[in-house]
Amino acid sequence: MVDARAGSTRTWEWWWLGFDQKLPEGPSDDHLSSMYSRAPVERGNSREISSAQPKYKPLQQRSSSIFAQDIDADDLALFEKFRIEEQSDDEEKATLALSSLKDAFRHDEWAISNNIIDFSVYDTDRSGTIDFREFQNIVAEIRWSQAEKWEEKTQELLLQFERTVSTAEYGKESDQKKVDEAFQKLRKQWDSISVDTLHNNLKAIRSFGCSGSELKKYLSCLVAKVPFRNARKELVRRDLWLRRRMSSSHGLHLLESTNGLREVQDLSNPDIFTRIEAFFPYQENRDFHFAVTSIDLPRLHHSQLASFVIAISEAGVESGAYSTLFVSACLSHAWRSVQMDFWVVLFFRVWFLILLMFLAGDARNKLKPAGVTLFLLFVFAVWEAGTHMLEAVSFLRLRPPPPESGRWRMLAAIGFYISQSSWTFHEFAMSFYTLSLIIIGLLYHFRRLMDGALLSATPDTWLYLHPMWTAILIGFKANQLVIQLLAVRSFGQYVVPAYRSIFDRSSLMFMAFVGLNYISSVLAYYAIPVQQFRGHDPDLKGQVYIENIFMTFARMFQLDFGGEADLEQLEGDRKRVVLDSEMASERHASVGAVSLGEQPPWHYGVYTMYAVWSIWITLILLNVFIGLLGTLYSEKNLKRRELFEDFRAVYTFKLLLRRHALEVLGWKVPGVHVEVAPAEEVEHSESRATWIAYDPRIFEDEEHDDSELGILRREILGLRNKVDTLARHLTSKDISSLGGRFQRDASMP
Repeated sequence: MVDARAGSTRTWEWWWLGFDQKLPEGPSDDHLSSMYSRAPVERGNSREISSAQPKYKPLQQRSSSIFAQDIDADDLALFEKFRIEEQSDDEEKATLALSSLKDAFRHDEWAISNNIIDFSVYDTDRSGTIDFREFQNIVAEIRWSQAEKWEEKTQELLLQFERTVSTAEYGKESDQKKVDEAFQKLRKQWDSISVDTLHNNLKAIRSFGCSGSELKKYLSCLVAKVPFRNARKELVRRDLWLRRRMSSSHGLHLLESTNGLREVQDLSNPDIFTRIEAFFPYQENRDFHFAVTSIDLPRLHHSQLASFVIAISEAGVESGAYSTLFVSACLSHAWRSVQMDFWVVLFFRVWFLILLMFLAGDARNKLKPAGVTLFLLFVFAVWEAGTHMLEAVSFLRLRPPPPESGRWRMLAAIGFYISQSSWTFHEFAMSFYTLSLIIIGLLYHFRRLMDGALLSATPDTWLYLHPMWTAILIGFKANQLVIQLLAVRSFGQYVVPAYRSIFDRSSLMFMAFVGLNYISSVLAYYAIPVQQFRGHDPDLKGQVYIENIFMTFARMFQLDFGGEADLEQLEGDRKRVVLDSEMASERHASVGAVSLGEQPPWHYGVYTMYAVWSIWITLILLNVFIGLLGTLYSEKNLKRRELFEDFRAVYTFKLLLRRHALEVLGWKVPGVHVEVAPAEEVEHSESRATWIAYDPRIFEDEEHDDSELGILRREILGLRNKVDTLARHLTSKDISSLGGRFQRDASMP
């Protein structure tokens, strides 16, 4: 995202990690005007700006209508460098083009409005256009090609590091020096990937249409796993300082070393620590492995963590990102930084639900609710609505619209955040519904709305006569609480696969198909003149008609989904009660004999409809739906850890947004505690590294599945990778042929 500010120094804000990078001051606008202006050219009824003025419009002045199709100048610079390198070996010219484009790139509104890029805007020696989507595909291909080269080199260094550590002998200075050198090579390779480059590469991998394994392999290159055993079959571990601080809560823990890669020690021989097992129960747990990365995860800002979490969430489970150690470590650290906030929110929601139950109890007993109860409900409702607004404002800071967009574009951006998922919209709607309802209750409590038609009852019986307002609120709030509990690993990891199976696209489409069949049965049944509700008052004729329609839906719902419909009720109300006075006097009660009356002419038709809809919907469609859910659950249960991490990432993102907003307001929010090496072991602060202690069993996915389904899945994935590789080669040939395309004059539409 580009944020253009006044002055010649421009700031490029990358929403992914929230870094601000100042670009060097470029040439003046007068110089750029002379470089990139040309004679007027007719375009239909529109005439270009004269050559005495700049051909381009500054970013500060561009129309907000092109905000949705914003083009990154860095993307265009990358494409220009690629084009020059394809046609010439003049490296100085390519570097000059790259530098000038970063400082001088401007959008042409006419071209963007027609979904094309007019290269004559910034190059007088070359004319031609390219489709906007084609340009995006080309840039994605170029970036992916660069990422692939980086990945290949990094994998070689990772293998070299692993071999060096495996063959290193503890206590031997020469071997330790080799280990340090191997790590420094890796560190240099990691440092070559900046934050914005990493974001662009991830975006390119997704947009280019590569399989999920490509993104997974790329992310796997960001950490180096320390071998568990060396070549002599001896246990290779990190020192006891790291071992003693491992957490067994969910098999993954982040630690920080300010001395980079310290000695790789062989701890198979017992010492004073390994003998005290009661104090350090994890130091002999050989299930835990270690990995290291130079990316300083523990010191990422809350806004940076939030941007990273949403970037991974947008990649999705199918991308394979959640099964990588790097992403798992980042998400684990992000969750720990907001875990206390999560429990605080859960605590307040439990108390809010308890207060609502007190309110419902007063309504059942026709009592006036206590003023303290209403006041506490109001405070909780204001707090919840305020936190949701903080989320929206914080999201707006992470993904800001152009400065010239104005208030309407800001509102549109907030609306986009609220509507990006049904659950986010549900939480926002419920928070403001709760606040509105409680405000009305408070006003009524103090008798400010006594003249209203809705509140015509006495204060003691208003809640009793209108219980649905409270019932709906309690139902949704209880559901909110249950769904939030799914973010707890011990509970949610086993329920989320079923939850995601229900809301899978194929499941939702089949439910829609079943719903359409239900509507079909209602329409067919409505055509039969059955009276489910009778009324003789002419003033209530409209109410009787609506009641009959409602009962039509209810009867068919009872038949289609419950299979419990009464045939006599489906034919209409034909019951007649004939009182027997003698029997009534003997038993001192009104005892009656029931007469069904005459059979209606549609008697056999209703029986036939009963059989058809029972077999089709109740017996066939619902059983097929159960089988579909079972199949989806079996598939998703294999990835229950990844699905759980993806589900919890939503709550992590929301809580990180709240923390970021509080920090912007000036509140000091405590962060997660970072483990640091003892002071006497610190030598070089610039050698800081992040160590990851993890249980390898939590990363057992389909690659370790030896069942027939797992083998078949790996074969399909291998074929998909081959197809993607072939497609990339074909696309690369097409791109290489694009070099001369822009030398030709393109006819403007």
